[in-house]
This record gives sequence, C-alpha cells and structure tokens, in this order.
Amino acid sequence: MSLASMPKVPWTTKLAARAEDQIRARLNHFSDVTKLTPDLAVDFYCELLENRAPFYVQAKGTRRFKGTWSQGIKTSTVRYWLTHPSPVMLIVYDEKADTCYWMSIQSRLYELLPQLRSDSKTIRITLDRSRVLAQGPNANGAFIAQIKEDQARIMLLMGYPQAKGEGYLRQIPDAPAYKFVLARVEENLRMTLYSLAMYYMHVSHDWPKARDSSEFLTKFDKSHYNQFAMLAQIQELQGDRPAALLNWKEALNICERDKTSPREWIEGLKKAIKREIERIESSVQTGTSN
Repeated sequence: MSLASMPKVPWTTKLAARAEDQIRARLNHFSDVTKLTPDLAVDFYCELLENRAPFYVQAKGTRRFKGTWSQGIKTSTVRYWLTHPSPVMLIVYDEKADTCYWMSIQSRLYELLPQLRSDSKTIRITLDRSRVLAQGPNANGAFIAQIKEDQARIMLLMGYPQAKGEGYLRQIPDAPAYKFVLARVEENLRMTLYSLAMYYMHVSHDWPKARDSSEFLTKFDKSHYNQFAMLAQIQELQGDRPAALLNWKEALNICERDKTSPREWIEGLKKAIKREIERIESSVQTGTSN
C-alpha cells in the first residue's frame, strides 16, 4: 500500500493523543500515571507519589482556548465523575499555548448537582486559565492540595467527615450541605457509637464507658428500640434495675409506634420486650435479681 492510499488520521485524533502525552508528562512529576483502556469517562488513573492518594484524570485537547474552554459533556459522564470514590480532575491541553489547565470536578459539586436532575442529555463544563498544570517536580502544589481537599469532600458525601489540612493544626470538617449527606453522617455516627458500646461490653468489659456510649446514643437518636434495649442491659448488669426498666419500656414504646416493620416480626419483638419488663418489675418488687 502506498503512502498516498493510506487512510489519514483525523486531526482531532492527533490532538487527543498529543494532549494525553503532554498532560501525562506533567503528571509524571508528582504521580504515578496509568492509561486506562478502554476509556470509560476517564483517561488516567493516578497516585500521588507522596502518599499514594488516588485520583483520576479526564484529558482534553483544544486549539481554541481564548478566555475559557467550554464543552458539553454527557450527563451520564458528569454523574459518573461526581459519584466516583476518588477525585476526578479535568485537564485541558491548549495546543497553541502548549499549556495545560485543570479543574476539580468535585469542587463544582453543588453547582452541577441541580443540573443532573434536569432532562438534559449534556451538561456544559467551562474551564478558565486560572489553574495551570506546570512542568517540574515542585510546581503543582495547588493541584496536589486540591486532590486532598477533594478526597475529604468525597468522604463527607459518604458520611465520614474528615479534618482538613495536614499536620498538627488541622481544620474542622465542613458541615453537610444537603439533607442526604446529613442523613449519612448521622447514620454513621449512630453505628460508630453502637460499635463502641459493643466493644466496651464484650471485649474490654469497661462498663462505665459502655454505659456512656449507649446513653449518648439514646440521646442522639431516639427512634431505634435496640439502642434503648442495649442501654437497659448495661444498666441491669451494673445493678441499676429501675433505670433498666425505664429503657425497656421506652424500647417497647418505639415498637408500639412502628407502623412499617412486618407485623409478625414486630409483635414477636414486643412480646420479648414485655417479658423483660415483667422480669425486672418482679425483681424490683422482691428486691432480687433473676
């Protein structure tokens, strides 16, 4: 086959390849970079050299970068970026200026979330020249700091607030900005307190700490019967049967108000709790423990 008859490579394909090469060359200064094949909404998987923190990169190339770069991205792709468990960075290579510009997708979360609820098949993403991905091993401190900030933001979305910054003087986590995030934080705190109480009960046998954890849990969340049942058990083991009786009764009240659980299961649970109440009432009246 002669050179004249060989198919020509479109300039867009050449630009995309050059953009990936230039972006990767800069990322290599501070991270390990792996090209992902096939390309599933991101081009590179990377890990920071300093702490192996993972992040992903979507690479773009352009010959027309004036004040900003803008492109319509599939809504499904943006949703994938925002729900990713690691930070996703959009990096655009300006061929004429031989310069790479970057943007954190997670930093645009609250701007993009409302657009995900629309019926539009694409979302327009705009990137400016304010953040440059530079050449050199120590030239991208802002980029690295953004990766760490984004990871903390992702952890908060999952319900696990993280302190911001590094070293001794760190900042407190951000507050949840959406109710669904708040619900996750509250549920994770509830499970953490429950786990601590179980540890103090069954592993370290530290009954004062078990009681403190369990009491805080019942004050924090009054909607689950098992938290009051656990506190009642701890109180009875400590010899405080009147307090245990009150918490068994509260556990029963919660079950009485439950209109969503399967009836057969909830009725069986109520019978078991009533037996505990009757047993403790009897022991309180007689002054004995059974």
